[in-house]
Amino acid sequence: MYTPETYAQKDVPTLIRHIEQYPLGAWCTLVDNEIVINHIPFLIHENRGEFGTLVGHVARANTVWK
Repeated sequence: MYTPETYAQKDVPTLIRHIEQYPLGAWCTLVDNEIVINHIPFLIHENRGEFGTLVGHVARANTVWK
């Protein structure tokens, strides 16, 4: 996604705080040439990896986990 430099947020702690405040995200996948969007909760583990690790959760009844 193109983000103009004026609006780009590159401060990792700020991004982590944003994810913590607004943990619902859209997970977009392509299934049979169609875009499928699932809204799922996300957590950020800020001490895993260079920029943290984003972890989401889906129910087994939701086929997106496959």
